[in-house]
This record gives sequence, C-alpha cells and structure tokens, in this order.
Amino acid sequence: MKLTKRLKYIYFAIIILLLFLLSLFLLNYSYKKSDLQQKSLIKSNFNLVDQYGKPISSKTFHGKFTLIFFGFTYCPDICPNTLNKIALAYDLLENEIQKNLKVIFITVDPNRDTPEVLKEYIGVFNPDFIALTGHAEKIKEASESMGVFYKKSQKDDLTNDYLINHSSIKFLMDPKGEYLSHYSRELSHSDLAKKINKKIREYKSRD
Repeated sequence: MKLTKRLKYIYFAIIILLLFLLSLFLLNYSYKKSDLQQKSLIKSNFNLVDQYGKPISSKTFHGKFTLIFFGFTYCPDICPNTLNKIALAYDLLENEIQKNLKVIFITVDPNRDTPEVLKEYIGVFNPDFIALTGHAEKIKEASESMGVFYKKSQKDDLTNDYLINHSSIKFLMDPKGEYLSHYSRELSHSDLAKKINKKIREYKSRD
C-alpha cells in the first residue's frame, strides 16, 4: 500500500517535471519564432547616391551579398573603429566570398556627408567599399527598412556641431537583399571574417 502511494507521488512528480520542461520548450519556441519574424522584416531597400554621385539602389546589388553599416563621417570613434574592423575582416575573407560581397556604408548625416566627403572618408578604409548618401527622407526609408535607429543630438551653441546617436550593428544580406545575419561592434575583425565566411558558405550549400 505504501509502495503504491509512493509510486503515485513519483508519477505525479514526473508529470510536473514534464509539464515544466514542455512550458520551457514552448516559451523558447515562441521567442525564436518572434525573433525570426522580426528578422524576416529586415530588408535592404534604398535609393541613394554613392561617393561618385551615381544613383544607386538596393536592386543594384541583387545577386551579390552585402555587408551594410550605418554611420557618419563626423563620428568620433564607433564608426571609424567599426569600418576599420570591417576592412581588416574583408582582407581575411575567402577569395570567392570576397568577390561576391559588397561592403556598403550608409550615412545618417546627409547634410554634412556629401559624395565628395564620403569618397575621401571611405577611401581611407578601402576604396572598393561603397558609401551612400541622399535626401534625409531617403536615408530614413533606408534605415527603417533595416530597423536601424538614429537621432541627432542637440547642437553645440558655440561650434554649431552635433553628433548622431545610431545603431552600430552590421547587417549581412543575401543576394536577394534579405536578412542573413548581423554582427555587433564588439566582435573582433578575425571573428567577423570567420562568421561571414561560415554564413555565406552555409547559404551557398543550400542552393
């Protein structure tokens, strides 16, 4: 009798444990599903002008992988550091992957970042990189299509200068302009290269 009662407690405990594990699984699944839904909304969609004054749209790069980063040339630290990491990582990419990847820098400060300014700026990191600017509303459209935040800080009364707070994530997009992956600025250039190589190899293996 005591054994039967003890077995009931054991069965009850097992059922509670299974229900707990099931709830964790469902919770994790819902988070992953939500995350995937958010990522599926990220698409490169822009109509801008490059550092040579040439009109460029996201369709220009269809058929190529793109690594996209938003910033501005007056940025004191994050932007130059990030672009330097991208340049170093780019040199470490596998030859075939490097040939099929376009690095794109989109300014969030079109008032100061003219094509001429961008040409000189991006050339410091890699003259093959593409830098884009355009009307403020076009920049906004491009940033919103990728979920990028930016906001101008208050102007300095003496110098009339200002900074811009912005997202520092780098986006890897597939040849259709759809989200493939993203990378934080904390990632080292060598790790960035490894992750890009791996992600593009995985993508190509699905074809």
